[in-house]
Amino acid sequence: MHVHLQHITVAGFMNAEGTQWDEEMIRDICNDRDTEFIQRIPLPSNPIRDYWVLLKDDKGMYTVKSCYRWLQGKLNTDLTVFWKKLWSLKVPGKVIDFLWRVCSGCLPTTTALAQKHVNISIFFPWCHSVNETDCHILFGYGFAQSVWKLSNVFHLVQFDPGDTTFMVFHRCMSAGTREQCVLTAMIGWSIWNRRNKWVWERVNGSTFGVLAAAQNLLHDWKEAQVLVDLVYRSTNGVAHLLASAAHSMSGCEEWFVTPPEFINDVLDLDSL
Repeated sequence: MHVHLQHITVAGFMNAEGTQWDEEMIRDICNDRDTEFIQRIPLPSNPIRDYWVLLKDDKGMYTVKSCYRWLQGKLNTDLTVFWKKLWSLKVPGKVIDFLWRVCSGCLPTTTALAQKHVNISIFFPWCHSVNETDCHILFGYGFAQSVWKLSNVFHLVQFDPGDTTFMVFHRCMSAGTREQCVLTAMIGWSIWNRRNKWVWERVNGSTFGVLAAAQNLLHDWKEAQVLVDLVYRSTNGVAHLLASAAHSMSGCEEWFVTPPEFINDVLDLDSL
């Protein structure tokens, strides 16, 4: 082989446009068998520039977001369905935040804080006999199980040793109805809230109180959403009325000493 051909690249076997193989060049270097195999490889009729493509991203581009999604496993269809269902639950914002924290392993239990090198006892504050984990607080502790048994979603939060809270909530989201998932989220938040009140305020609560707190918060939040929707629709209606009336009077250039009638109508509606 000629010294100038020792470091030749694949592009060196093509013409200048990269659309055809240079048969003479190939035959000078390769035997007949390899020459035949190389010429079987199709080349594009129009030269296309190669570029890097990330297969894990729909657009083929590497971004911090696409990498994070891939590391979190969100490209998995099953997990995508789970997270979409979780974020669509009609519950208060602080309950959604709680669900995200517990399913992401970010709940600040004593065990989790100790793993972050916080100087704290890892024992469960209520019994001081086992390490405090999110799964033990929400599903394993006897008090928590008593709360779940009072509800109609106890069968959805059964867990085996080694299960994580994410696995429990994932099974609940898969098997339960939307109403059952909402109640599960509310009860889980109420149990965690009761734990925090005991840790910081030394305020205890009964199983019936924890369940009632979850149900009452959900009821009050739903009523508030109805009120917000009513106010929004009322405001939207007033805005349309003002815009319509102003448009109909757009050709008028006179100065009104008294308010136009439609302004009085709007003020009367607003005072109701």
